[in-house]
Amino acid sequence: MGTKDYFLIVALTTYFVGSAVAASFAGPRIEWEVGNRYRAFDYKAGVKQSAEQSAKQFEGYRQEAGEKVEDWFKRIIEQQHSPYIADPGPWNESAGRYEKDFVNLPKLVFVKAYLVTDKDRTEVLTQKPCIWRINTNEMSQPCNDPFVIAGFDSGGAKVSVLQDGVEIASAEIKPDFKIILGLGDSYAAGEGNPDSPTKWEENAKRKWPPLNDTATGDRVLKTAQWWSNRCDRSFYSYQSLAALHVASASPHAVVAFVHLACSGAEIIDGLLAPQRFPPGHSMHRCQPPFERSNPNKWDKQCDVPYSQLNAAVDLLCPEPSKPLGSDKINKIKSALKGIWHNKAQVNWLNEQRKERLRFCQKPLRKIDYVLLSIGGNDVGFSGLIADALLPRDTHIRTPLLGKLAKQIVQIVQKEGKVVCPYLPAGTSPEDLKRQKQCREYGLSAQTRIHDIPQRYRALKLALEEVLQMNPHEKTLTPDKIILNLYPNPLYKTGGALCGNPGGSNDENEWRAIHTVLPPSKSLFGLLTLYKWEVNFTADEARDVEGHVINPLNRALKEIGQEFGWQVISTESAMKDRGWCTGNSRCLSHVNPTEWSPYTSRSRFIRTANDSLLTQWPRTTMETESKDSKIIERENGFYGMFHPNAQGHAAIAKVLVDQTQIASSINTEPMPELPLSSSGDKLLTLTQRDSVADEDATCDSKVVVKKNK
Repeated sequence: MGTKDYFLIVALTTYFVGSAVAASFAGPRIEWEVGNRYRAFDYKAGVKQSAEQSAKQFEGYRQEAGEKVEDWFKRIIEQQHSPYIADPGPWNESAGRYEKDFVNLPKLVFVKAYLVTDKDRTEVLTQKPCIWRINTNEMSQPCNDPFVIAGFDSGGAKVSVLQDGVEIASAEIKPDFKIILGLGDSYAAGEGNPDSPTKWEENAKRKWPPLNDTATGDRVLKTAQWWSNRCDRSFYSYQSLAALHVASASPHAVVAFVHLACSGAEIIDGLLAPQRFPPGHSMHRCQPPFERSNPNKWDKQCDVPYSQLNAAVDLLCPEPSKPLGSDKINKIKSALKGIWHNKAQVNWLNEQRKERLRFCQKPLRKIDYVLLSIGGNDVGFSGLIADALLPRDTHIRTPLLGKLAKQIVQIVQKEGKVVCPYLPAGTSPEDLKRQKQCREYGLSAQTRIHDIPQRYRALKLALEEVLQMNPHEKTLTPDKIILNLYPNPLYKTGGALCGNPGGSNDENEWRAIHTVLPPSKSLFGLLTLYKWEVNFTADEARDVEGHVINPLNRALKEIGQEFGWQVISTESAMKDRGWCTGNSRCLSHVNPTEWSPYTSRSRFIRTANDSLLTQWPRTTMETESKDSKIIERENGFYGMFHPNAQGHAAIAKVLVDQTQIASSINTEPMPELPLSSSGDKLLTLTQRDSVADEDATCDSKVVVKKNK
């Protein structure tokens, strides 16, 4: 027999034997998943964590096999363990930027791979060990054990499994990288839900509820802390929860969520230009723009360092970005020609300003989705709430006292930056009086809504120039912009509008506001001269819904659909979950030391009482000025009329249900597998029990624990 014949016989024998062995194990395949797939967890205290450390942290936040999305969100919220309680991860608050390599796939990832086959094949496979091979490296282990690679090269490699020298399965393992960009206002940032809520001191000698802001500060043991204290940006925002869902449901990907939303942001004042006077400004050294010598001047000490779009392009551009030319700036400004409200903001885009919009000469890193919530502040969100809650007039008719009371009301209205929902068209004395009052406050919200299409067209042009949004390019296509509408928090169970009765009843959901109002006056403790009426009546709710919420959402929906964006209808996310539902609504009925802001309640929205209890910003001793009468941050009430964490979870659930944000992902979570061969759970978070919640009014007798 010749040499050629010999090799032919050997080859044929090997082929048929190998085929027979392979046939006996028909069907095995390799499944795999990335362990450190939430990019923010790769950073801790300014130091990069190992892939294994990051995977350990993510294990406590991932969705479990068979767990419904809504149940998972509930668990994440109630365990009250924001990853940013004391560590912002890749975010640098002082610089106002993320770490530059945050939007790069890490060099090393933590990978778990394992064989999947039917029961019969599994029994056959367990009779002998398996050899796992990566490149030239091999490891022998039981076939049922997951193969753990703590430092897998993210560039990819072929992984094979052999038994008796025969390859029974193989897979190309190459992790994907997803970038989700979060832009917008307080609803996007997570206002109302600090990563570490306020902790209150238990002291029976101090009156509760407090009479003023100093008395409130005296009761604070530890102030609220945020992922970004400058912007009241929180882990519990719907954008953050949605991004975490994508990471949890993407076994083959690493997800970088670039959270840039800021409470108080508008389209120009925040997205297109650096935001003036964010909630984290210092009350000691900062003045609101209208009190500055030049209201249009940007103050690097007190304002946001970069517009949200500039912060995004600087992060996503592989080289230093450059300022847009005058032709591009003028094109964006032209879309804003003729706006009625805050016309001076247009000049903030001037090409001579060093903080103007920037662009990247090279292709940006690919953005998978942009989550966007913007427009509420453009129509005067906070001013609308102030108009509804604060007194509009005085009922005192005695000339001297009436004049004094009216002056106080006007001061309160001015400080609250009141915005009327609409300008009455009637000619009755009441309508004429209201018309005069509203004109003094400025443009109504209904009028400001007319500007929304123009402001959005300017935003669209900026997205095209700055983020390279283009229907024909792969970097960012219009359908990857996910715009949410605003939920309606005005209804209680049964479809009735929420509303306080008229009159000066101060024991309601808004009693906390009395701590920042001038004290009510009485004559020698006998005759009440005036008492503040702070409430939200059903008529006011009807006005806000009919003249603001519904028209604004219609405008957003029409313009979003015109642009080819995905529009998320979240109006019903708070159905039957309005501000007047649930318990713990009365400040005097709550022991602040036992307040748990992330316990499930019927309402999905924060009241003024909720906001004070959850995010009061300071103690009297924690001030830059060292003056107990000065509040360094004034965001104690910014959380009211914002979603609580359950409200954000409801919005995130709607987003997940209505979009294809996880369409390329397995619909069933991967099986729970150990991160090491020992099978030990590497991270366990304590889950708190939910507190039963029943509807109650402030006039009801609510049983609470009293201070000892």
